[in-house]
Amino acid sequence: HPTAPESGEGPADAAPPPRIAYAGYPADERISIDGAEVHSETEAAGLALYSLTVDQTRATQDYMPAPAIWRIGDADTTIYLFGTIHQLPIGFRWRNPELERVIAASDVLLLETIVDFDETPEDALAPFLLPSGTLPPLTLRIPPAQRPALKALLGMFPPEMAEKMNRMPSWIAAIMLASLRGGMAGEIAGPGADDWLQRHFQRIGRQVEEIEDSTTVFRNVSAVPEEEQRQMLSLALSEPLDGRHDLDAMAHAWAVGDVSERSPLILVPGAMDPAGALNAPILDQRNTAWTDHLLLLLDTRTGTMLFAAGAAHFVGTGSVLDLLRARGIAVERVQ
Repeated sequence: HPTAPESGEGPADAAPPPRIAYAGYPADERISIDGAEVHSETEAAGLALYSLTVDQTRATQDYMPAPAIWRIGDADTTIYLFGTIHQLPIGFRWRNPELERVIAASDVLLLETIVDFDETPEDALAPFLLPSGTLPPLTLRIPPAQRPALKALLGMFPPEMAEKMNRMPSWIAAIMLASLRGGMAGEIAGPGADDWLQRHFQRIGRQVEEIEDSTTVFRNVSAVPEEEQRQMLSLALSEPLDGRHDLDAMAHAWAVGDVSERSPLILVPGAMDPAGALNAPILDQRNTAWTDHLLLLLDTRTGTMLFAAGAAHFVGTGSVLDLLRARGIAVERVQ
């Protein structure tokens, strides 16, 4: 989406905000006749559906996006902290002039994990599959009454993928099945802010770094007692899906910078995890590790960095911001 115009008037001598363009298809990937692009019938139908989805999303945004940004620093280092949403409604607007200034000023992008965009889904899952026989098949991890529904869902995957799911920890299988049910109900999201930022920094030749080892996170989450993981798996098959309104509420709260005590961005035990078993490995442990890493960067690095990570880590009690302040770091909100 194009960058929205800046609202209001600034100082007469203020420099215009940087305008960061979205990359289109390379010329050699387009087909045109007499200057008009040509698409197959299937591709044209897909583009029409995409355009309709974008229009529907845009109709829900009657505001200028201004997601929350904070800043920490010392004499020679500045680190911007930007909470993100990993998946967004297709066509969702989230950039604005202040965020673009931060992006343009940052020499390094710091992410939770660097994505290999050329990796297949099967390859991406490979590091997180357990050796065969470590756990029973998924059908034996749930009550008998749910097994027909699970078999029907697994039947929608290619056989080799269904076999891989039997080697997944129960919590990962629960997330995948809930996502599949959501897709069947029409809840298909597009890429998030993290993906765009990584592509942009890599495209312009700026450094991109990870703040954590995804294998360690996987190991910590997988240490949640199997009984609780199996409860998540069972609930993933039976709980009502969140409606589109609930899913969009989080994106809109993020886009307007709502980090209040009642923000939808604050993760609370939900339908799939009523006991809050994932809170410690998904939030608390990582917040502590990230805080330590940010303090190390302030001590050992110079320049300007942008740390973009899930917005839930920057809201609520025990957030990264809380932990930084507890360590004596001044945290300034810049948007």
